[in-house]
Amino acid sequence: MSADVLRNIKELLTYRALVSTLVTRELNARYRGSVLGFFWTFLNPLLLTLVYSFVFDVAMRSNLSNYTYYVIAGLLPWLAFSGAVGSGCVSICDRRDLLSKTRLPAQILPLVTVLSNTANYLFGLPILFAFALIVQAPLGWPLLSLPLVVAVQIVVSHALALFLASANVFFRDLQHIIGNLLTLLFFLCPVVYQIRAVPKEYQFLFEWNPFAHMIGAYHDIFYYDRWPNFAALGALLGGAAIVLWLSNRYYDSRHEAFAELA
Repeated sequence: MSADVLRNIKELLTYRALVSTLVTRELNARYRGSVLGFFWTFLNPLLLTLVYSFVFDVAMRSNLSNYTYYVIAGLLPWLAFSGAVGSGCVSICDRRDLLSKTRLPAQILPLVTVLSNTANYLFGLPILFAFALIVQAPLGWPLLSLPLVVAVQIVVSHALALFLASANVFFRDLQHIIGNLLTLLFFLCPVVYQIRAVPKEYQFLFEWNPFAHMIGAYHDIFYYDRWPNFAALGALLGGAAIVLWLSNRYYDSRHEAFAELA
Protein backbone atom coordinates (compact mmCIF):
# COMPACT_ATOMS: atom_id res chain seq x y z
CA MET A 1 0.00 0.00 0.00
CA SER A 2 1.47 3.33 -1.05
CA ALA A 3 2.29 6.22 1.27
CA ASP A 4 -0.49 8.31 -0.32
CA VAL A 5 -3.16 5.77 0.55
CA LEU A 6 -1.83 5.31 4.07
CA ARG A 7 -1.78 9.06 4.60
CA ASN A 8 -5.36 9.42 3.41
CA ILE A 9 -6.52 6.54 5.61
CA LYS A 10 -4.78 8.14 8.59
CA GLU A 11 -6.51 11.43 7.78
CA LEU A 12 -9.91 9.70 7.70
CA LEU A 13 -9.20 8.09 11.07
CA THR A 14 -8.18 11.46 12.49
CA TYR A 15 -11.55 12.90 11.48
CA ARG A 16 -13.58 9.82 12.46
CA ALA A 17 -15.62 11.75 15.05
CA LEU A 18 -16.55 14.34 12.42
CA VAL A 19 -17.41 11.59 9.95
CA SER A 20 -19.73 10.03 12.52
CA THR A 21 -21.39 13.39 13.17
CA LEU A 22 -21.90 14.09 9.46
CA VAL A 23 -23.32 10.59 8.87
CA THR A 24 -25.82 11.10 11.70
CA ARG A 25 -26.73 14.53 10.36
CA GLU A 26 -27.27 13.20 6.86
CA LEU A 27 -29.49 10.37 8.13
CA ASN A 28 -31.54 12.82 10.19
CA ALA A 29 -31.88 15.23 7.27
CA ARG A 30 -32.88 12.58 4.75
CA TYR A 31 -36.57 12.58 5.62
CA ARG A 32 -36.75 15.80 7.62
CA GLY A 33 -40.07 17.56 7.18
CA SER A 34 -41.94 14.45 6.01
CA VAL A 35 -44.85 13.11 8.04
CA LEU A 36 -43.61 9.53 8.16
CA GLY A 37 -39.96 10.50 8.61
CA PHE A 38 -37.74 7.51 9.43
CA PHE A 39 -40.40 5.04 8.30
CA TRP A 40 -39.54 5.91 4.68
CA THR A 41 -36.42 3.81 5.28
CA PHE A 42 -38.77 0.83 5.23
CA LEU A 43 -41.45 2.12 2.88
CA ASN A 44 -39.22 3.07 -0.07
CA PRO A 45 -37.70 -0.39 -0.64
CA LEU A 46 -41.01 -2.05 0.24
CA LEU A 47 -42.92 -0.06 -2.41
CA LEU A 48 -40.23 -0.73 -5.02
CA THR A 49 -40.31 -4.42 -4.17
CA LEU A 50 -44.08 -4.52 -4.63
CA VAL A 51 -43.78 -2.81 -8.02
CA TYR A 52 -41.13 -5.25 -9.28
CA SER A 53 -43.06 -8.18 -7.84
CA PHE A 54 -46.17 -7.15 -9.76
CA VAL A 55 -44.30 -6.62 -13.02
CA PHE A 56 -42.12 -9.73 -12.98
CA ASP A 57 -44.07 -12.15 -10.80
CA VAL A 58 -47.68 -11.31 -11.68
CA ALA A 59 -47.57 -9.73 -15.14
CA MET A 60 -44.64 -11.77 -16.50
CA ARG A 61 -45.35 -14.79 -14.29
CA SER A 62 -41.96 -15.64 -12.82
CA ASN A 63 -41.76 -19.26 -11.66
CA LEU A 64 -39.34 -18.41 -8.85
CA SER A 65 -40.76 -19.36 -5.46
CA ASN A 66 -41.07 -16.61 -2.84
CA TYR A 67 -40.27 -14.09 -5.56
CA THR A 68 -40.94 -11.00 -3.43
CA TYR A 69 -38.48 -12.23 -0.80
CA TYR A 70 -35.88 -12.86 -3.51
CA VAL A 71 -36.30 -9.32 -4.87
CA ILE A 72 -36.05 -7.53 -1.55
CA ALA A 73 -32.95 -9.56 -0.56
CA GLY A 74 -31.13 -8.08 -3.57
CA LEU A 75 -32.89 -4.73 -3.80
CA LEU A 76 -31.96 -3.48 -0.32
CA PRO A 77 -28.17 -3.75 -0.86
CA TRP A 78 -28.51 -2.46 -4.42
CA LEU A 79 -30.26 0.69 -3.20
CA ALA A 80 -27.45 1.21 -0.69
CA PHE A 81 -24.76 0.70 -3.34
CA SER A 82 -26.39 2.83 -6.04
CA GLY A 83 -27.21 5.54 -3.50
CA ALA A 84 -23.64 5.58 -2.24
CA VAL A 85 -22.12 5.82 -5.73
CA GLY A 86 -24.72 8.18 -7.20
CA SER A 87 -24.79 10.58 -4.25
CA GLY A 88 -21.07 10.12 -3.66
CA CYS A 89 -20.38 11.36 -7.18
CA VAL A 90 -21.82 14.80 -6.34
CA SER A 91 -20.81 14.87 -2.66
CA ILE A 92 -17.85 17.24 -3.09
CA CYS A 93 -19.64 19.61 -5.48
CA ASP A 94 -22.77 19.72 -3.32
CA ARG A 95 -20.84 20.58 -0.16
CA ARG A 96 -18.44 23.15 -1.58
CA ASP A 97 -19.51 25.52 1.21
CA LEU A 98 -17.75 23.29 3.73
CA LEU A 99 -14.58 23.20 1.66
CA SER A 100 -14.41 26.96 1.18
CA LYS A 101 -15.11 27.86 4.82
CA THR A 102 -13.21 25.12 6.65
CA ARG A 103 -10.11 22.97 6.30
CA LEU A 104 -12.25 19.87 6.02
CA PRO A 105 -10.54 17.17 3.89
CA ALA A 106 -12.69 16.70 0.81
CA GLN A 107 -12.26 12.91 0.88
CA ILE A 108 -14.48 12.77 3.96
CA LEU A 109 -17.56 13.77 1.97
CA PRO A 110 -17.78 10.68 -0.30
CA LEU A 111 -17.12 8.46 2.72
CA VAL A 112 -19.98 10.09 4.65
CA THR A 113 -22.31 9.35 1.75
CA VAL A 114 -21.18 5.72 1.58
CA LEU A 115 -21.58 5.16 5.31
CA SER A 116 -24.97 6.87 5.52
CA ASN A 117 -26.34 4.71 2.69
CA THR A 118 -24.88 1.61 4.30
CA ALA A 119 -26.49 2.56 7.61
CA ASN A 120 -29.78 3.04 5.78
CA TYR A 121 -29.41 -0.52 4.44
CA LEU A 122 -28.82 -1.89 7.93
CA PHE A 123 -31.87 -0.02 9.22
CA GLY A 124 -33.91 -1.66 6.46
CA LEU A 125 -32.88 -5.21 7.39
CA PRO A 126 -35.92 -5.71 9.70
CA ILE A 127 -38.06 -5.73 6.54
CA LEU A 128 -35.97 -8.56 5.13
CA PHE A 129 -36.13 -10.57 8.35
CA ALA A 130 -39.88 -9.99 8.49
CA PHE A 131 -40.24 -11.42 4.97
CA ALA A 132 -38.05 -14.36 5.97
CA LEU A 133 -40.46 -15.14 8.81
CA ILE A 134 -43.50 -14.78 6.55
CA VAL A 135 -42.19 -17.17 3.88
CA GLN A 136 -40.47 -19.35 6.49
CA ALA A 137 -37.10 -18.98 4.81
CA PRO A 138 -34.26 -20.75 6.66
CA LEU A 139 -31.58 -18.44 7.99
CA GLY A 140 -28.63 -20.52 9.13
CA TRP A 141 -24.90 -20.23 9.65
CA PRO A 142 -24.26 -18.40 6.32
CA LEU A 143 -25.84 -15.34 7.97
CA LEU A 144 -22.53 -14.97 9.86
CA SER A 145 -20.87 -13.92 6.60
CA LEU A 146 -23.16 -10.89 6.22
CA PRO A 147 -20.74 -8.44 7.96
CA LEU A 148 -18.01 -9.53 5.53
CA VAL A 149 -20.21 -8.93 2.48
CA VAL A 150 -21.28 -5.53 3.82
CA ALA A 151 -17.64 -4.62 4.48
CA VAL A 152 -16.69 -5.55 0.90
CA GLN A 153 -19.56 -3.41 -0.39
CA ILE A 154 -18.36 -0.45 1.69
CA VAL A 155 -14.85 -0.71 0.22
CA VAL A 156 -16.19 -1.04 -3.33
CA SER A 157 -18.59 1.87 -2.87
CA HIS A 158 -15.96 4.13 -1.30
CA ALA A 159 -13.39 3.36 -3.99
CA LEU A 160 -15.84 4.33 -6.73
CA ALA A 161 -17.38 7.28 -4.88
CA LEU A 162 -14.00 8.86 -4.11
CA PHE A 163 -12.86 8.70 -7.73
CA LEU A 164 -16.18 9.87 -9.16
CA ALA A 165 -16.51 12.73 -6.65
CA SER A 166 -12.99 13.92 -7.48
CA ALA A 167 -13.53 13.68 -11.22
CA ASN A 168 -16.98 15.29 -11.11
CA VAL A 169 -15.46 18.54 -9.82
CA PHE A 170 -13.78 18.99 -13.21
CA PHE A 171 -16.29 17.17 -15.43
CA ARG A 172 -19.83 17.90 -14.23
CA ASP A 173 -21.46 15.78 -16.94
CA LEU A 174 -20.16 12.76 -15.07
CA GLN A 175 -22.97 12.90 -12.50
CA HIS A 176 -25.57 12.55 -15.26
CA ILE A 177 -23.64 9.75 -16.95
CA ILE A 178 -23.35 7.82 -13.69
CA GLY A 179 -27.09 8.08 -13.08
CA ASN A 180 -27.78 6.37 -16.42
CA LEU A 181 -25.02 3.82 -15.93
CA LEU A 182 -26.43 2.81 -12.55
CA THR A 183 -29.83 2.24 -14.17
CA LEU A 184 -28.20 0.03 -16.80
CA LEU A 185 -26.14 -1.76 -14.17
CA PHE A 186 -29.25 -2.51 -12.12
CA PHE A 187 -30.61 -4.65 -14.95
CA LEU A 188 -27.22 -6.33 -15.41
CA CYS A 189 -27.37 -7.57 -11.82
CA PRO A 190 -29.61 -10.46 -10.68
CA VAL A 191 -31.86 -8.31 -8.50
CA VAL A 192 -35.22 -9.08 -10.09
CA TYR A 193 -34.30 -12.33 -11.88
CA GLN A 194 -31.93 -15.28 -11.59
CA ILE A 195 -28.86 -15.53 -13.78
CA ARG A 196 -29.96 -18.97 -14.97
CA ALA A 197 -33.02 -17.31 -16.54
CA VAL A 198 -30.70 -15.46 -18.94
CA PRO A 199 -29.84 -17.19 -22.25
CA LYS A 200 -26.51 -19.01 -21.98
CA GLU A 201 -24.86 -16.93 -24.68
CA TYR A 202 -25.32 -13.81 -22.53
CA GLN A 203 -24.51 -15.25 -19.12
CA PHE A 204 -20.85 -14.21 -19.48
CA LEU A 205 -22.03 -10.62 -18.93
CA PHE A 206 -22.95 -11.61 -15.39
CA GLU A 207 -20.03 -13.92 -14.71
CA TRP A 208 -17.65 -11.03 -15.40
CA ASN A 209 -19.82 -8.45 -13.66
CA PRO A 210 -18.37 -7.87 -10.16
CA PHE A 211 -21.56 -6.18 -8.97
CA ALA A 212 -23.60 -9.22 -9.99
CA HIS A 213 -21.43 -11.31 -7.66
CA MET A 214 -21.95 -8.76 -4.88
CA ILE A 215 -25.74 -8.98 -5.16
CA GLY A 216 -25.45 -12.73 -5.59
CA ALA A 217 -23.71 -12.95 -2.22
CA TYR A 218 -26.76 -11.45 -0.51
CA HIS A 219 -29.07 -13.87 -2.31
CA ASP A 220 -26.82 -16.74 -1.23
CA ILE A 221 -27.07 -15.72 2.41
CA PHE A 222 -30.75 -14.86 2.64
CA TYR A 223 -32.58 -16.68 -0.16
CA TYR A 224 -30.53 -19.84 -0.70
CA ASP A 225 -29.20 -20.14 2.88
CA ARG A 226 -25.71 -20.99 1.65
CA TRP A 227 -22.27 -19.50 2.05
CA PRO A 228 -21.40 -16.86 -0.57
CA ASN A 229 -18.68 -17.37 -3.13
CA PHE A 230 -15.68 -16.22 -1.10
CA ALA A 231 -13.36 -16.46 -4.11
CA ALA A 232 -15.55 -14.01 -6.02
CA LEU A 233 -15.75 -11.72 -2.98
CA GLY A 234 -11.98 -11.85 -2.62
CA ALA A 235 -11.51 -10.93 -6.28
CA LEU A 236 -14.03 -8.11 -5.87
CA LEU A 237 -12.19 -6.84 -2.80
CA GLY A 238 -8.85 -7.03 -4.62
CA GLY A 239 -10.24 -5.07 -7.56
CA ALA A 240 -11.73 -2.51 -5.18
CA ALA A 241 -8.34 -2.11 -3.46
CA ILE A 242 -6.75 -1.29 -6.82
CA VAL A 243 -9.50 1.20 -7.65
CA LEU A 244 -9.15 2.74 -4.18
CA TRP A 245 -5.41 3.17 -4.70
CA LEU A 246 -5.99 4.83 -8.08
CA SER A 247 -8.74 6.99 -6.58
CA ASN A 248 -6.43 8.19 -3.83
CA ARG A 249 -3.71 9.00 -6.35
CA TYR A 250 -6.17 10.98 -8.45
CA TYR A 251 -7.60 12.70 -5.39
CA ASP A 252 -4.13 13.71 -4.18
CA SER A 253 -3.27 15.20 -7.56
CA ARG A 254 -6.42 17.34 -7.72
CA HIS A 255 -7.80 18.05 -4.24
CA GLU A 256 -6.02 21.40 -3.75
CA ALA A 257 -8.25 22.91 -6.46
CA PHE A 258 -11.51 21.52 -5.10
CA ALA A 259 -12.44 24.55 -2.97
CA GLU A 260 -12.16 26.87 -5.97
CA LEU A 261 -13.79 24.67 -8.60
CA ALA A 262 -16.39 22.72 -6.61
